[in-house]
Parts: sequence; C-alpha cells; structure tokens
Amino acid sequence: MDHRTCLICWTLHNRVFETDKKVVSHPNCRCTLVAYQGERLVTGDESFEKLEKGVQKQILGKSRFELFENGDLNLSDFIDSRNSKEYGQNFYIKSLSDI
Repeated sequence: MDHRTCLICWTLHNRVFETDKKVVSHPNCRCTLVAYQGERLVTGDESFEKLEKGVQKQILGKSRFELFENGDLNLSDFIDSRNSKEYGQNFYIKSLSDI
C-alpha cells in the first residue's frame, strides 16, 4: 500500500468476502487474497486517511481529492463494478460525471 497503489486496490484492501461468492478484481490488480482469521482488520479507507495529503491527491487526482477531503465521499464512492467481454466482472473507477 503506497503511492503506486490504485484507488480500487485501496478500496478493496482488507475487505472480507464470503467464500461462496466470486471475488471481483480489475486488470493489473496487485491485490492478493488471504484467508480471514477473524482479527480486526485495518481497512483501506483507514490506511488511506493516514497518508499525507499530497499522496492522497496523487492517487485520487485533484477533483476526487477535493470531494474526499471535504468529507463528501468515501473511497468506495469512487468505484463501481461492471461486466466486460474482455475481463468479465471487474471494478472500475467512476468518471467524475458519474459520481
């Protein structure tokens, strides 16, 4: 989890998924699935909050950063999932007009 980690991966970080459901990802995803042991996990949102503002802005971009910094939106508000012929079900970053 660093400045090269994309917004989608920050949002998915330490999210718990049910084992009977397919886990959706995105092209070039750097995430790795691990078994959940029941311990309290620090979410991507919590980790992202601790980053320097400049790094947050670098990851989000200027307009998304302003929405995030104002408290209007959470990281998960910037992403959605869709079905693609090429990749199947996957996450994507919403356009600003879709937010």
